[in-house]
Amino acid sequence: METKILYYESNDLIDFNAQVISCEKNNDYYEIILDQSAFYPEIGGMQCDQGTIDNSFIEKVIKKDNKIIHLSKQQVPLKEVECHIDKQKRFTNIQAHDAQHLLSAILELDYNLETVSHHTFNTYYDLVLEGKNLDDKIIKECENKANKLILKHARMNIEILNKEEYLNRGLPYNEKYGNEIRLTNIEYLNDNNACGCLHFDNMDKIMLIKILSYEKIRNQYRIIFTSGLKLGELLQNYYDLFATIKLPLKANEDNIVDKVNDLINKNHEQHNTINELKIKLFENDINQLLNNNNHIVYYNKDITYDELKLVANIIINSRNKEALAFLQIKNDTKYQFILTKNKDNDIDLSSIFTKLKEKYPLNGGGKGLQVNGQSEIDLSEIIKEYI
Repeated sequence: METKILYYESNDLIDFNAQVISCEKNNDYYEIILDQSAFYPEIGGMQCDQGTIDNSFIEKVIKKDNKIIHLSKQQVPLKEVECHIDKQKRFTNIQAHDAQHLLSAILELDYNLETVSHHTFNTYYDLVLEGKNLDDKIIKECENKANKLILKHARMNIEILNKEEYLNRGLPYNEKYGNEIRLTNIEYLNDNNACGCLHFDNMDKIMLIKILSYEKIRNQYRIIFTSGLKLGELLQNYYDLFATIKLPLKANEDNIVDKVNDLINKNHEQHNTINELKIKLFENDINQLLNNNNHIVYYNKDITYDELKLVANIIINSRNKEALAFLQIKNDTKYQFILTKNKDNDIDLSSIFTKLKEKYPLNGGGKGLQVNGQSEIDLSEIIKEYI
């Protein structure tokens, strides 16, 4: 039995009654099928509706074999039930989708940039485009034109055409369209887009579009944008972040960027100072060891791998031209090590590592002045047989 589709009747149809035809468990979810449904499923690049059926939360909605399947963690009895759709989520879903239509139409018609895919995230969305060029100027012009059309109350016109009527318009046809095609057309753009998703009748309901960033990925471009209520959420998050950091920084709207940059520079200077002090301490430890023996083992459980690399650099540049060192730390359950030597030392580190690897479980590699690796066993005593 096919599900009677109600979601095209009105975007405001969020409360309705229906008969539960089936409710069967499939893995973690109950699949609920109604005789009729206003829940929009996840198709056409638009997120699905959420809400409740008989007070059971509906997490996801899909369409399969002309049936609308509502997924819930709770079982629903086979009876007539009340259904409620989350109004705000539906509204933001349509805002995002119509914003995508608007941006895609402008980018294709004005700049020959074709949308090949689009995705929805929590507070932002993206477009993946193919075309010759996208730059700051195009981004600004596109955003401005989209928002002007929103302010002009541009209408979203929708026609229902059969296959023959659609083909007579000279439009590209895909078999997935079937025999009934919903053709959307944004006023002033004449973009002619076959789309079965939900739409506003007027672009002013998008409220506002903001392009946040763009990047080039191989031969494609990716635009990150947000709109409407989601844009409001993002601005609120930014304001909350600003309110959190302005007091300790003693900053206001005019100087917060300068204050943050000053803090970054100070932290960078402090980091450099700390590194200089660490190097002096390491140099003192290493020089004491090298005073007793040209070949040393240095195992320190209290330093990081980056700090171990500082120690290796001290060995490489040591005045002791015969210096050879095995440096080791313990990281979680494994041991990390660096086998290194002075830059004037002719010893072949690779041959030492190869002999060690033949007998003990370790991995890594390198040549020249350093061999890096890791092992599941402590090598600090074993290595003494080899160096």
